[in-house]
Amino acid sequence: MVPKQPETADKKIDAIESAELSCCNRRMYEDYRSFKIVSVLQDGRSVVITSAYDAAKYILENWPEDAGGPKLENCKEILLKCLAGDCSATTARVAFVEAAREANIFIETTPQPPASGKPDPKWGKRKTTLARDRRPKQP
Repeated sequence: MVPKQPETADKKIDAIESAELSCCNRRMYEDYRSFKIVSVLQDGRSVVITSAYDAAKYILENWPEDAGGPKLENCKEILLKCLAGDCSATTARVAFVEAAREANIFIETTPQPPASGKPDPKWGKRKTTLARDRRPKQP
């Protein structure tokens, strides 16, 4: 049996620093302020935005230059407040959607209905009559 060597001070410091980094990384991801999916157009393709951070990044890097307006300015202010923790992600989502509508890049998406856990009653059933059986018979 090999005796367990005591940890050196350097190893302890490294462990504490890595724990602090992982804590900061986790906190950083929590600060992204996730919300329900918003789809916008970029170069004819759909782009999915899922957080206040993604929305702010999209506005800074990909927002159409000719699509500025009062709702965009309001959205920028709200996104900054949201990322600072002063407002909810839902508020930031609403502001982003309104700014995207103003710029005509918002894509309306319809949510899927919630799964009931039951199969569709029509699934697996056969049609009782065929089209050829409904035609009148010729004499």
